[in-house]
Amino acid sequence: MEIHLPQQTFAELLGHMWGFITQQAEMQLKQQKEKKKADKASASEIAQKSTYGSTPPVYLQVDRRLRKATAQGYRNLVERLKFSLKTKPWLKALKASDTMVQWVDERVDYDPFLTVPQPSNPWITDDTNLWTLNTDTVEVPTERRVKRWGLSVQELVKDPIGRQVRDTYRLLVICATGVLSAAQQQGSRRLGWRNFIFNMGAAKKPQSKPAKRDELHSQNLPKQLSSDSLPVRTAHAVR
Repeated sequence: MEIHLPQQTFAELLGHMWGFITQQAEMQLKQQKEKKKADKASASEIAQKSTYGSTPPVYLQVDRRLRKATAQGYRNLVERLKFSLKTKPWLKALKASDTMVQWVDERVDYDPFLTVPQPSNPWITDDTNLWTLNTDTVEVPTERRVKRWGLSVQELVKDPIGRQVRDTYRLLVICATGVLSAAQQQGSRRLGWRNFIFNMGAAKKPQSKPAKRDELHSQNLPKQLSSDSLPVRTAHAVR
């Protein structure tokens, strides 16, 4: 009875909250148990790391020592090294350098710092005609500017006048294609009417044959009767 007295007193004082208090106590007890399990697992991991460290376990080292090198193993090693050499990026540097040299050779004539521009270099002289002739609003582009469009599509699209020329060309091609298709349709229609009229004129009407007397009589009579089935009338002399 003495053991249950505190519980009864707490129950009497906190009767309206006793269910909530017991629920909180059970949750705290469960959290303590889970914390102890986590502490045990972490302690075992720390002990294992302190025992083995970063090196592999002893049995793996012994297993590696027992494996003897064979000819097939060396062949596989050589193949792997060859494959790694083929896939290395620095082996493609020679090809990349050749491509860069070719790119510079193609565009050296269009660089005013490497080639003397025409009419003059505005960075050396006070003449600004080069900038005036190569503006985005010029009506007629220079010959060197037009030749640069032929290097690549990027050069053509990068230039505002090149884009305008490309759009104009595409519009002309589309218009020409539309006109050609319309002309073909119109020509096919005319040819179709011409053939129709020619065929109508060349068609011959069927010739009508002269109908016989018996056929005329049979057409006027019903189907179940004919001229042969009718009685012959004899002519009597009129006195």
